[in-house]
Amino acid sequence: MIKNNSYDLVLLNLAMPNFSGYNVIEELEKKDNINNFNIVLLSEYTINDAEIRRLVQKGIRGIIKKPIELHDLQKEIEELIKS
Repeated sequence: MIKNNSYDLVLLNLAMPNFSGYNVIEELEKKDNINNFNIVLLSEYTINDAEIRRLVQKGIRGIIKKPIELHDLQKEIEELIKS
């Protein structure tokens, strides 16, 4: 769906069953320029700064750590879109 449609922003959960967010990133890297997709990751588990830097270098726009309140999620998204 990401490759076949145009989205302002894609919220991608890293921890998904069967095909994780990491798998999605790998597939986009193989076939496309990941920078063409405005992807923000959602992470429920602890992710360290080195991993965040690695993902941002790949073209991920940012990472939002869960749990997060809806109004805080909106603020985070607005900030990431501005940058």
